[in-house]
Amino acid sequence: MTYVDGFVIPAPKSKVAAYRKLATWGKKIWMKHGALQYFECVADDLEVMPGCGLGFKKLMRLKPGETLWYSFIVYKSKAHRNSVNKKVMEEMGRQKMPKVMPFDLEQAMHVFQPLENGGRQTVTAKAPANSAQIALIQGHLQEEAAKFQRGDFSDPATIRGKDMPGLAALQAGTRQIVMQYTPLPNGAQIKYTTQDPALITALHQWFAAQRSDHGHHAVGHH
Repeated sequence: MTYVDGFVIPAPKSKVAAYRKLATWGKKIWMKHGALQYFECVADDLEVMPGCGLGFKKLMRLKPGETLWYSFIVYKSKAHRNSVNKKVMEEMGRQKMPKVMPFDLEQAMHVFQPLENGGRQTVTAKAPANSAQIALIQGHLQEEAAKFQRGDFSDPATIRGKDMPGLAALQAGTRQIVMQYTPLPNGAQIKYTTQDPALITALHQWFAAQRSDHGHHAVGHH
């Protein structure tokens, strides 16, 4: 017999990628301290069949632009749960929560465009006059380009996990990829160029995963 803690958490749809990052961080800590299993599930279909109750949308009083996460952690027993949670809380008190994207996803558009020799990642502010968002976008992409060129893909790995499509190949083949950061009037871009067919495929897979993570805030072309 096992013991399960479950939670239903409303969150803005625009913050799904940021929540994934926090969830991955949380899973590492809970599993490290002995949890048997840890799940974070984002809602896909919240419609309820007639006669099957109110459903989560009404019970949680979801606002427009929000979705739900159903999270649950499995333990050996209630006593085991209490022991694990005590250790988790102690560690969280010593750590800083991971940074999320510094700019507002709701105010930005991501383009992950596959190219014949790699790909182009562009992030722009939806409001061209929003100088604060543009500065945050440019700073974030410049930092990411420098980290990627060193083979450090820890930020996307934190959001999706180390099994993110294409990620392992990109980390192993970083030296064969040229990554060029360019500021734009309304944002910034990173262009990834390589002559290795396997790395081109990995880049395209990685782009597709990121488009999926960012939902309606991301597209495959301008």
